[in-house]
Amino acid sequence: MIAFIEHDVHIKDYYIYEIEDKNYKRLIDNVKKINKSYPDINVMPRNKGVYNKSGKIYFDSEGEGTHLVEYQTDNYARVLKLDDDVKTPITYIKMDIEGSEYQALDGAREIIQKYKPLLAISLYHLKDDFRKLPLLINEICPEYKHYCLEQYSYWYYDTVLYVSIY
Repeated sequence: MIAFIEHDVHIKDYYIYEIEDKNYKRLIDNVKKINKSYPDINVMPRNKGVYNKSGKIYFDSEGEGTHLVEYQTDNYARVLKLDDDVKTPITYIKMDIEGSEYQALDGAREIIQKYKPLLAISLYHLKDDFRKLPLLINEICPEYKHYCLEQYSYWYYDTVLYVSIY
């Protein structure tokens, strides 16, 4: 968001989701600075993640790393559907949400179909993201015509899929 503001990209409304409390507190501090310097920008921070449903999702950190589970654990995250939360036209969606991109895109179907925003979606967290995410985006909105991969590191990490109707 700050990069957009510093490069004079005029976006009126920013919906920002941060699931971790520690990062959310830093986000709130940054939002206060932005509101003071740019009163015409509306920043709406949420201390929740995005998913294909609203409520709680559970995860487990045992084994090879953190992963979502279908059973209740002590570790959970509060989530919501973008379609339930966003109330203004959207022009850009950026997601780097540690493997929940598929579910979050699924929860933004109405927004994507209606506004056809530019998408910047991390594509490396799960081994089948390279296949599944473009297929899901095409299913949601076949009007998207331009798909571009950008690699930001030597390995497959930090690969972003950009999608546009232009």
